[in-house]
Amino acid sequence: MKRPIRLLALLAFSSLLSACTKDDIRPEEDSNLSLNERMNKFIESQMKDIYFWAEKVKNTKANLDQEPETFLEAFRYKEDLWSSLEENETETRSLLDGKNKTFGYQIQFYQIRDSLICGMIQYVYKGSPAEKAGLMRGDMIFTNNGKWLTINNYTRILTDEQVVLKTGIFSWDTLFVSKQDYALSQEILEQDPILLDTVLSVGNKKIGYLVYCQFYDDHSTSLPRLSQAIGRMKTASVDEFILDLRYNPGGAETAARHLSSLLAPTNNVRNEDILIRKQWNPTYQRKLSSEQSVTRFDPDVLAENLDLRRLYVLTGGNTASASEVVISGLRPYLSEMILIGSDTYGKYVGMSQIIPPGDLQKWTFWPVTFAYFNANGEDVKGGIAATYTIQEYSNFLPPFGDREDPLLGKALELISGNQPVIASRSIPAPTTSWKPLQSTTRHLLLGQ
Repeated sequence: MKRPIRLLALLAFSSLLSACTKDDIRPEEDSNLSLNERMNKFIESQMKDIYFWAEKVKNTKANLDQEPETFLEAFRYKEDLWSSLEENETETRSLLDGKNKTFGYQIQFYQIRDSLICGMIQYVYKGSPAEKAGLMRGDMIFTNNGKWLTINNYTRILTDEQVVLKTGIFSWDTLFVSKQDYALSQEILEQDPILLDTVLSVGNKKIGYLVYCQFYDDHSTSLPRLSQAIGRMKTASVDEFILDLRYNPGGAETAARHLSSLLAPTNNVRNEDILIRKQWNPTYQRKLSSEQSVTRFDPDVLAENLDLRRLYVLTGGNTASASEVVISGLRPYLSEMILIGSDTYGKYVGMSQIIPPGDLQKWTFWPVTFAYFNANGEDVKGGIAATYTIQEYSNFLPPFGDREDPLLGKALELISGNQPVIASRSIPAPTTSWKPLQSTTRHLLLGQ
């Protein structure tokens, strides 16, 4: 009896691939092989079938007698930074529905001396252990369990079940560490990606401002909350809108479609115009109709739609994937798209969730399966260039919505014509000796 493989397209609808799912894998025929060897054969079959670069790897050979993660590396095309294998899909699943075991903070790490690391809190989720303990955006963490953060131990404040943290201030080469301890234990948290939605008044203008840190879709409350937030701005009759995606690495394609439909010109949403087109490998491109390879605006959200002609977006190096779908997908329909901050990450491909049959289900496979383009045929490879390059302060992050924030300040300057507020503290420029460490953020386009 043939055993089907479950397949879910990421940044594509699951129905799109259901007709193309292979059902000819028979694990019982490989009964003399070890579990790893059978999984490796399964990986090879998928990489030579549905993988976006299947033609590039069709002649690849690899030793079956190795760990599946290592085996996958042999098949990944040189441009592929994202295909992965998980023994527990909890991490990726949390990027879909926002439920995760966490302390509830997002941290950028800096090396400020050869032996000293600082963890700068970029944001804290509402109701999280971090918020309950009193931590907030802009706090700088220097110790954990009585030990200084170093290059060898700093990630433990993300991965340990419990931590005891101390914050401090580092300014003009002087370090002050507080006496207060922040004791936290990880909890299962339903994370609300809307960190702030508000209306700012500048002169005679009302400006909607949304800080959105992840594209979640829990099939329950997350997308309605997004509609409500935008709806409040529509009720307030905002004149301009600022979308803050500087820390948003992506997430569910359904959420990207939802947000794009709330912002796009009304006629384009009503007409269900194309947000993005998808390109699969030649074999799968022939199998799919042209309509199956597009994502369109959703007219069901018209009641809250802002009918924008101009959009200001705050961006950073981790603005990726579903965030780039929104930016690039809206660009053909807007008169102006102004990006403030840094160039975006440049995640131009999407992935699929492949769950193998039988006892191989201890793994979940996430291969890259397609590239995407906006309605004008433009991709985001190499990142989307910032219109105005503005850096955040390395050692000073004002609260979201504070006009001392250099990115927000620039947007308000462009809207109002007034110069932005200068940070009231004596803050060294962001070109200090602080060396940002590589982000551990995963940039995924996840469709459901």
